[in-house]
Amino acid sequence: MNTEKGTKQVLSDREFMDQIYQEYIRLMYYTAKQYVSDPRHCDDIIQDSLVRLIKNVSTLRTCNAKALASYISITVRNTAINHLRQQKKEQAEIVSAETGDGIIGDDAHVLDE
Repeated sequence: MNTEKGTKQVLSDREFMDQIYQEYIRLMYYTAKQYVSDPRHCDDIIQDSLVRLIKNVSTLRTCNAKALASYISITVRNTAINHLRQQKKEQAEIVSAETGDGIIGDDAHVLDE
């Protein structure tokens, strides 16, 4: 579904995002790696970031190369931060469940009596 516009070929959204992925995967991985060390978590962050970027493909199309790199990097950074917040929340819920509905420390024994 490519059309000609002047001498430039207009890419479909899918083709455009494929191109973005190919050109910026190293930047995305590097950015995610600044926040998490596990490669699986980096992959999750990149995948979630791509979903966010796809939702804003029309904005991405208007960016020059420098702005596009910044936009992608910031999206990955924000996604990584959200990922870390979610992990922290899940860990807190696990600790809460293990210690008895949010009661932590010496007060937990009072419920056992």
